[in-house]
Amino acid sequence: MSRKRRRDQTTIDGQLVEIYEDLAHEDENVRLKAAQNLLLKLASEQDPPRTQHTTNVLTRLIRGLCSGRKAARLGFSVALIELLAQSQDKAKSDAYAHIDVQDVIVALIQHSTASGNVSGKEVRDHNFGRLFGAEAIIRSGVLFSAGVSGECWAQIVDIICELAKKKVQLREECGWVLYRAVKDVSVQKKHRQHIEYLLRALVSNGLTKTPEGVAIWLASQSGVQIQLPHAVWEHDDPLHREEKSTIVKVMTEAFCAGSSENEDNSVTSKKRNWSPKLHFAWDVVLSTLIREQHSEAREKVNSERLSLKSFWNGVVDSEFSPEGRGPMLNFTQDSLFSMVASDERKFWGFIVFQRVLQSGPADLIPIIFSTNLMRCLMNQLASSERYLHRVAQNALRSIFARVDQEHSATILILKGLSGTPSALLNFDQVTKTKTLERLLSKVENGALLDLIPLLSQLLACQNTQDDVAAAASRRMVADQIVAHIRSRQNVVAQDIDGSIELTAFVRRVLSLFAEYAYFVREADPLANDQKTIPPISASSREMFRSRILSCMTHILAKYAQPGEFSYELITYIRLKAQKPENARFLFESDDAIKRIIDKAFVTLDKIHSKSLSSTGPRQRLLNAFQLLYSLTALQVYNGETEAVEVLDELKASYDQLLKHKHKFEKSNSDALVEILLSFVSRPSLLFRRLAQQVFPVCTYDISRHGLQSMLKIWYSVVADKNQVLETRESLAGHGEIFAVDDEEQGSESEEDPSSDVSAAGMVEAVLEPKASTELSNDDDADSSEGADEELVAFNTELAHTLRTQPVLDGVPASDSNEHSDEDMNDEQMEALDEHLEKIFRERKIQVNNRSRNKNAVEAIKNFKCRVLELLGVYVKHQHMNALALALLIPLLAVIRTTKSPIVSSKAYDVIRDFSKLCTPKSRPTLSNSKEVMELLRDVHAQASKDGSKAYGAACSQASLLLVKILISHKRDNLEAIEAMYGQTHLGFMEGPSASHVRASFFTDWLNWSVTARNSQLHAS
Repeated sequence: MSRKRRRDQTTIDGQLVEIYEDLAHEDENVRLKAAQNLLLKLASEQDPPRTQHTTNVLTRLIRGLCSGRKAARLGFSVALIELLAQSQDKAKSDAYAHIDVQDVIVALIQHSTASGNVSGKEVRDHNFGRLFGAEAIIRSGVLFSAGVSGECWAQIVDIICELAKKKVQLREECGWVLYRAVKDVSVQKKHRQHIEYLLRALVSNGLTKTPEGVAIWLASQSGVQIQLPHAVWEHDDPLHREEKSTIVKVMTEAFCAGSSENEDNSVTSKKRNWSPKLHFAWDVVLSTLIREQHSEAREKVNSERLSLKSFWNGVVDSEFSPEGRGPMLNFTQDSLFSMVASDERKFWGFIVFQRVLQSGPADLIPIIFSTNLMRCLMNQLASSERYLHRVAQNALRSIFARVDQEHSATILILKGLSGTPSALLNFDQVTKTKTLERLLSKVENGALLDLIPLLSQLLACQNTQDDVAAAASRRMVADQIVAHIRSRQNVVAQDIDGSIELTAFVRRVLSLFAEYAYFVREADPLANDQKTIPPISASSREMFRSRILSCMTHILAKYAQPGEFSYELITYIRLKAQKPENARFLFESDDAIKRIIDKAFVTLDKIHSKSLSSTGPRQRLLNAFQLLYSLTALQVYNGETEAVEVLDELKASYDQLLKHKHKFEKSNSDALVEILLSFVSRPSLLFRRLAQQVFPVCTYDISRHGLQSMLKIWYSVVADKNQVLETRESLAGHGEIFAVDDEEQGSESEEDPSSDVSAAGMVEAVLEPKASTELSNDDDADSSEGADEELVAFNTELAHTLRTQPVLDGVPASDSNEHSDEDMNDEQMEALDEHLEKIFRERKIQVNNRSRNKNAVEAIKNFKCRVLELLGVYVKHQHMNALALALLIPLLAVIRTTKSPIVSSKAYDVIRDFSKLCTPKSRPTLSNSKEVMELLRDVHAQASKDGSKAYGAACSQASLLLVKILISHKRDNLEAIEAMYGQTHLGFMEGPSASHVRASFFTDWLNWSVTARNSQLHAS
């Protein structure tokens, strides 16, 4: 064993050792500082030792490139580049020793060659060192300096090509170095001989038909004019149309045979190990195609070059076919998303998709949403167990990222996703995402109208012939459209321009829905030559009508002039119905109804014309009638028979209120109130908001009779007595409010005696525990107990008929052995069967009656709540009107008698708001205080009745409200008020048997008295 040579400690330069150590540091700033220090040290050396010292440093730098320690290659490469560049700078010739480029190349070859018995890692390190050294020489620019022979460039190119040919894993890095060199030379517009030699070297080494060769070839065409090697590519262009099959194999690295005769086929047939990193050649090819796609000279100069769409459908997807030149080619299996593509190829395909989506122009986006790519994306997103699920998620995120970055691209992405009928709908269903909803929310207001053709396509064309599935898809799209309109409700108040564009979009959506809801046609209403597949079903038409009402509900809540929307919609439907050659109108009616509708439209047109030229209260009332007429006519088209009668009532109310053309003359609006009450009685949010929208217009002239019509749901006045009969929240009360006859109620509950009912099936249904549970699930304890009593009576009668023991706790007793079916003859069996049918029929009637009673209770509660909302509107606008005081007693009555906390709360809120609005400067003006004093006495009488805590608080607020009004009118009323409170207090002292008034009734009075006294003293 040889002994290691002992270093001479006197020859070691500590500063250099530290610099070399810092050049391998992982921090970039440290490496750059070390390279700067190295150059400063060399510049400070004196000649002649400087030349030798520079040579030693150069050797050390080249050897450092072959080290795999930390970041040595990066640091030593930077130092080598700067050293070579400074040595060739004539301005700094005195500071640095001259370095011969040929000597540097020789040194690089010498010190980057692994000799002897070395490991594979050392060989790999030396190969990387040689590549980094060659790159450093190129990037330093010394090869292009004056006086440097072209042989040096040839040697470097040969070194890199030989390395790429020998080590396939280094081919991409070698190609990147040469590509960068070509780009730098092309920018300088000179040294064309260098590029020409490089291309010849690629051909001689068999590297032209590789991804690296394609990138270098394309880079060489973008700069100076050079002489390209012949017989390599068709028309010297790798992206020529006739090179389609070759470019597919090259870019997907699926090249086998087919190279030119001058190329080594063994080079292109070698495949590098798969890497998740996308080859840099993809960026070069894609950028070239995108640039050519937007070039104005494409038609003249590069008309034979592949378009981006053709390249994409061949290389990325598998729809590749010559553009109008024959049948499908056989190489589609080599594309990244072909049916036989591996997961690794599909991974690359997703990366390419993200690259183009993130950096490509917006108008080219629909091209990349190709069929097989979308199929693969949906499949991989569908389950987290798929191999490419994560990269598919990244692709989906890139879609949203592009939309967030450029909202104008949203429409194009939506078009790309919906390239085939209902593809976008299937995308959300398969992937279980909300892509459509999220993308719609990103559409700019200015592009909303561009959505209409796309939405029309989604509604018209389904990829199924199943009517049920098509109806579900159409419902989902319609729901998304309505939700999109609702989500932009804040735009109306915040952005004027956005409001205009959104308004136009809403109008188009209403027209689109009306097309499918009221007309029959084979073609799509807004897209040419596009069939409606499958045809719109009756259920879908009903759904579209419902969505129209949903949109109108939103419009009523958010727009200042909702009548314009409804008028334009109903006018659109009417005009389209007059052109049967385009579409057949589905609405059919007799001549009498048609005459009523025609008269209504004549009146509606007059109202619309007058509203445009009117101002003030008259215009508001005209707008209200326009809204009422339009929506009522829409209900007529929806098949609502009652709406025809409402049209007549509206005409009578309109003639009464607005019979003068030029001046607004106040008149009674009681008829209009009756119409609004009929609207709020319907279980529809639209009519509820419609009533709330119109009601404020007519509050100024509601008479006592009109107000009485609103209060009759709580009480009715007997002619000979001043007796208040509270309306019950029951089936009977429902009949009183909605004028339902007892005979009609009874007919609804009766069943057809001839109905074929199986007695055995009835027995099983009744004896099931679930049935008894459902029957006992009532709101009130009384109804629950009544249901139990009915069930016990039914079981007893059934047991008596069958001669068995009754059912106890849901468990039937065993049959008695004394009686059996064998003891009964046929006549007895028939009689038993008839008797059982009668028992079960009566039982079914009882169950139906109980269900109807429950529904009636809910209906009357909802109706009361809606009327209370209208009363709240009335109080808000007419709290200074003495007529509003008539609301207090009915409101107190409903708080005391209702069983619904919601109804009670709403009634209390009306009294509370009334009290707050009646400030000293805005209280009702009284002609005399006698009626109000009687009203205060009635309030005290109501306070003496038994009620909840909320009822007591409401009585106290109502009493104090009247006290404030009476004292404001005439302070002498204070004595009578004191006496009235004293009399009520006497009843309180006698106990609950005489009065149920609460103590808080008097404490509130005393507290108000103290406050009023202090205010009076302060004012004086």
